Amino acid sequence: LNAIDKSDYSRAIELLSEDIAKHQNEKSIFYSHYILGITHLKASEKDFIGLFKSYDRENVNLAIANLKESIDKNNSGDYESLKLDAYYYIGRAYLLNDNPDSAIRSLQIVVDGKGRYSRESAQLISDLEKN
Repeated sequence: LNAIDKSDYSRAIELLSEDIAKHQNEKSIFYSHYILGITHLKASEKDFIGLFKSYDRENVNLAIANLKESIDKNNSGDYESLKLDAYYYIGRAYLLNDNPDSAIRSLQIVVDGKGRYSRESAQLISDLEKN
């Protein structure tokens, strides 16, 4: 988490990956996958000479994979809000990969579940459906 705070995403990814490898069978491993997914999203952002942002597709895909893994492993029923947050970030990641249909499906889960990002999700869905 210190590496994330310092925007050292490469180091954070390395440490989170080691944590996941060492603790695969722990009940809370879903949270490490969640944080790793978010970190990959942050690491994917690049500036092109300060003019506009671009995104590294490999990091976006790794973000999606880890966020899905977080959802799959989060099956205690105690952290449903975190699951909905993961669906929100998956939806945003799909948008970065120019996959609006998958984005809408993920964002709709957030709206239906009344997640923390349901308002933002509903707005994104509305914007996507207008286009």
